[in-house]
Amino acid sequence: SLSKYSNSDFIVYVGCFAKGTQVLMSDGVSRSIEDIQIGEQVLGEDGLPREVVALPRGTETMYEISETIGASGTNSVAPGGITFTCNATHKLVVQTEQSASVKTTVGAAEPHTTVSYFALDSAVDAATERTIEMVGTHTRIFDHNKHGANEAVRLAREFAASISKDPIRWTVEARDVGRMSATVCAATHQLYAPVLVEKPALAAAIKDAGFDESHAAAVAYLLGLYAGNNNMSGTASLTVRKTDQLLIDRIKAAVTEIKPEATIGVSAQEYADIVTFTDEQSGSGSLSELLKTVAVKLGIAKSSMALLITESFLIRENFLAGLID
Repeated sequence: SLSKYSNSDFIVYVGCFAKGTQVLMSDGVSRSIEDIQIGEQVLGEDGLPREVVALPRGTETMYEISETIGASGTNSVAPGGITFTCNATHKLVVQTEQSASVKTTVGAAEPHTTVSYFALDSAVDAATERTIEMVGTHTRIFDHNKHGANEAVRLAREFAASISKDPIRWTVEARDVGRMSATVCAATHQLYAPVLVEKPALAAAIKDAGFDESHAAAVAYLLGLYAGNNNMSGTASLTVRKTDQLLIDRIKAAVTEIKPEATIGVSAQEYADIVTFTDEQSGSGSLSELLKTVAVKLGIAKSSMALLITESFLIRENFLAGLID
């Protein structure tokens, strides 16, 4: 099968995917990887077309890779998370966010201050004699008995400040992903998802909340508004300019589509209008509860918008429209 990751003017072969894997073509259409032909164009990570120049095929042990998005833990795939199957030597291009933490332990026989951080290590696997590079957690200890408590803390903070805050970019073969610690996994993500698929999760979340999933685009728009307004608490209120009647009308249209019986109120303040949505219902079944439930389930927040990763393009567009508004 065809390798999907590319970072130049043509496909770079870093491994193979299983039959049935969906690949995004340059025209925005998804195709099964086994149906792609030489000379066709897939979509590159920069949004530009990449020409298929060869079709490497073979037989090898395959691994299922899952990337958790917007959920805690490392053993479950969040709604919208990416899961794909690739061969053992497939190289995943990943990035680990650096995090240097300082912790002081007192009241023990050997009081100390520690600095924990990530670093790229290299080791030889005895079974295969392969040299494997992998990010690991490092710890440096500053002994209070040796340096004195205040000096140990100062040295630890000084050392932590000296560690580069730049993320660590590296590659890991699929067969070695299981060697990564849970801490490293939680801080690591793929730079370029090798399988660009549309995996809708919003519609299912809306249905689970007791609403009509056909209104997913309108819900995505309101979620974008809330995220951009830094209000993901579930309280159905937004702050908009009082002169922006077009925006107020768009909000009203989205609310009415989702729940026609919802009441929409606009209360004017000196510098902005507060648009408030109220339902005849409260709690379960209300519009506020829908937005709050969906936001929590899909991991949507201003700093973590998982909805943009693998949702359908229609949902992404509406979410971004709300975010921009």
